Amino acid sequence: MAGGRRGLVAPQNTFLENIVRRSNVWTLPHRQTDTNFVLGNAQIVDWPIVYSNDGFCKLSGYHRAEVMQKSSTCR
Repeated sequence: MAGGRRGLVAPQNTFLENIVRRSNVWTLPHRQTDTNFVLGNAQIVDWPIVYSNDGFCKLSGYHRAEVMQKSSTCR
């Protein structure tokens, strides 16, 4: 389908991608820095978590699937 529509494609969020990419740079072995965080979507009711890095999962003891079902308000 040359020139046709590609179907449903999720919009790219370069802001979140940049945060995640930069957090990976901060955690390089030579930096000795631990970052533990989640990113929430403040445009949706209850601010659902849209990203959780490995450090946060390890710190909280939750699996990523459990974290992604929570609100980022941390009630």
